Amino acid sequence: MKMLDHSAKPGLAELAETAHMFGAKIFIQISTGQGRQVYSKRQWVDPSLDVISADDRVMTPNPLFHANAQVYSTMGSLAAGASLVLLKRFSSSQILEQARHYQATKMVLVQAVTPWVWNRPRREDDGENPVKTMVAGNVPVEIYEDFEKRFQLKIQTIYSLTESVLGIMGPREGTRPRKPGGIGVPMEHPTPSIKNEVKIIDEKGNEVPAGQQGEIIIRNSAIMVEYFKDSVRTAEAKRDGWVHTDDIGYQDEDSYFFFVGRKKEVIRRRGELISPVEIESVINRHPGVQESSVIGVPSGLGSGEEEVKAFVLLKPGETVSPREILSWCQENLAEFKVPRFLEFRMDFPRSAIGRIQKNLLKEEENSTHECYDRLKEDTI
Repeated sequence: MKMLDHSAKPGLAELAETAHMFGAKIFIQISTGQGRQVYSKRQWVDPSLDVISADDRVMTPNPLFHANAQVYSTMGSLAAGASLVLLKRFSSSQILEQARHYQATKMVLVQAVTPWVWNRPRREDDGENPVKTMVAGNVPVEIYEDFEKRFQLKIQTIYSLTESVLGIMGPREGTRPRKPGGIGVPMEHPTPSIKNEVKIIDEKGNEVPAGQQGEIIIRNSAIMVEYFKDSVRTAEAKRDGWVHTDDIGYQDEDSYFFFVGRKKEVIRRRGELISPVEIESVINRHPGVQESSVIGVPSGLGSGEEEVKAFVLLKPGETVSPREILSWCQENLAEFKVPRFLEFRMDFPRSAIGRIQKNLLKEEENSTHECYDRLKEDTI
């Protein structure tokens, strides 16, 4: 653990004034497993100023090679004059005890680990901690409100990517209600003249109306300059000043944004587009399930058609049959979204920040031959 304490703010004004002079190169790993180097230059530090104040003590277990830890936790704390606690690693069994020990007021996590915090054994003192706000990608909608009540904190959702650290965030406290399941509204930069624009577009690049799904695109002065020495991929991701995120989402009538899934992970089945996130959310609500991951597998029908396959990790000591899980899905999902295939797992392949690597699940051999196939079993 390292702790950085800046109770005073020497040089912060100068830092803000010269932020445009600094650049950063951050290596990322995309869903295919390939690496890219993102070069960002302007206003790279500033976005965190809207999240952290000088009175905060920020705590995070996120690794420093990840933009989340670099931008929001480290640089955000430096720019705001806050204290920073860097944990060596994430531990669901210790995270609240560490927050109490270091008197952390803000805790920054990645979305992948929030269910692990929820699934830790309940204790009477769960709500007795100094953390006022947990900043995370999101918390599953089915536990969002109970999470806040149990741990006596507020959830600050955040959506961004290395290519645009200024992205989408839950509304600031007291401005408008936060919506469980949503990712929020466009972040407001502390400098009013710096605008942050977010749109949802269709495949032709046209902005779509409220309620309609499409790709999330972002434009502001904090977006990346380029993928370093990769002009082809830069041109694909950055067009007319807009970063194309490759993520699917929508906004409601209140201009509140919701994340649906990654474009490459959306499943096409019988002419319908299916969000794996929706199915995972339903499966994860089953009392015997700890975590799940859903992918599309080839259907054999051609034309890009897929079948839905679910991988399920049960809670320790639980015994649940495939038919029980699929019956649960039928009660909570439209029939075309119910997985055809189901496989129980002892664990998942994960990235360094705990995110399930679906590309590796797809690469596994015999992905549909040695699992439960509800079309070949007895009717549920």
